[in-house]
Amino acid sequence: MKKILPFILVFLLPVIPANAQESDCSEIFFSEYVEGSGNNKALEIYNPTNHVIDLSYYFVVRLSNGAGWDFSGGITQLQGFLPAHSVFILVNGQTEDVDLGGGNISPKCDPALQELASQYPHQMDHGYPAPTYMNGNDAIALLKSDTKDVNNAVAVDLIGQFGLGNAIAEEYGWSNIKDTTVSYNVHLSDSTVIVTKGKVINYIVQAHDTSGTHFGPFWLAWTKDHTLVRKHTVKKGVTQNPDPFVVSTEWDTVPGGKDVWDSLGTHTCDCNTTGIQEEAVPISQIYIYPNPVTGGQFEVVSDKGIREVSVSNILGQPITQSPRTPWISHSIIITLPGEIAQGIYLVRVKTDDGRVAIRKILVK
Repeated sequence: MKKILPFILVFLLPVIPANAQESDCSEIFFSEYVEGSGNNKALEIYNPTNHVIDLSYYFVVRLSNGAGWDFSGGITQLQGFLPAHSVFILVNGQTEDVDLGGGNISPKCDPALQELASQYPHQMDHGYPAPTYMNGNDAIALLKSDTKDVNNAVAVDLIGQFGLGNAIAEEYGWSNIKDTTVSYNVHLSDSTVIVTKGKVINYIVQAHDTSGTHFGPFWLAWTKDHTLVRKHTVKKGVTQNPDPFVVSTEWDTVPGGKDVWDSLGTHTCDCNTTGIQEEAVPISQIYIYPNPVTGGQFEVVSDKGIREVSVSNILGQPITQSPRTPWISHSIIITLPGEIAQGIYLVRVKTDDGRVAIRKILVK
């Protein structure tokens, strides 16, 4: 009965109210999802339109554990104004470790990630419960209300599937794989290793193996311990509950494991007709290490050859540029001027196929 009940519940839930005016490039949507270790969580929202958006009409809500249309997982009303073809970042706002008792600690969000929320028009989330306490099996909704009342809001985007009840509540999260059983090793001790099996059922990664004794194949859950970036071809949000939610349809994973947020602050979208980016290299192809930059140097790495790297401040004023060389490299180290001030800077990367991408760095 456990596997049948969740599907019955879906029919008893209200349909998400959709925005009747929704069309390509006409409404904001989620562009990045950071689900890192501890409370290193963030959500990026992109404005694909040609006008400034008043964010006070929008709410982010967490549908805890893929539950029904229930906002007890946290509601955050957004603040500020979002320029055309720009992004807004909502970051987990826990600034101190919290003792939960019994030796359990809820860790603070990484200060480097929170620093990104201090740059307008970004925002730190409120305390628990809040949308940015997601852990892989939570659905996240972006709502809009013309009266600024969440009870009258309509959905403009959705990450995950809600109304699944027991089918997701105790599981890891969503995958790009359907109805699959995988074999893997479990290290019981330094000298004892056993082989067990775990399942993905209808794109949901099970938290335990088939015996119910050991952990499941958590690495198959894209929404757990991963950063996801919306595909550049996506031009509008999801306004109806997906059944099932296939994460790879509209999202790409960012390699590097947990706590990777180098691409927060910019988004490549086919809606872009203005803005600072030229024909942009897909986000997943260019990486900057370390970020934040603390030693006056950082490395730019790309799977394409790099012709040129330049750094400017947020006003577009040049700071430094890589020297021109007769060869094309896949890795370039940039040294910043010694007198450079702390803050956010733009890194412009031109690859050997003539395309350009813009990344943000935080200099500390």
